[in-house]
Amino acid sequence: MLEPGIPGIEYSYDEELDAIVVRTHGKRSLDVTNAGFNAILGLMRKHDTSRTLLDVRDAEYDLPEQSRIEGFASIAPNAQGLQFAVIVTEAQREMGLILETLGAVRWNMVRQFTSEAEARAWLDD
Repeated sequence: MLEPGIPGIEYSYDEELDAIVVRTHGKRSLDVTNAGFNAILGLMRKHDTSRTLLDVRDAEYDLPEQSRIEGFASIAPNAQGLQFAVIVTEAQREMGLILETLGAVRWNMVRQFTSEAEARAWLDD
């Protein structure tokens, strides 16, 4: 397990998938989300991979929609050309759509899934 030291976020590297695997849980503020994303980018560089499997199903993003949009928009430029499979619950799909849209604007490959198996298959394709 890779631990950059951010509460509520677990990181690992899946060698077979060649991806950083991130699982988040608990309440997420914009500051914690930004710090977590910066840690993901650092781990991606360290392992020389362009792929991340991000499981946010156990996370609570209790932020106004405009704050989410602005926060994700500030993150997207640093992830240009990277591939993110985001696993969400049905209730989180709107947030997933925001991620997909903002990612596409910055030439990122971002897709949301409700199944980890489907997310892994997309990354492995």
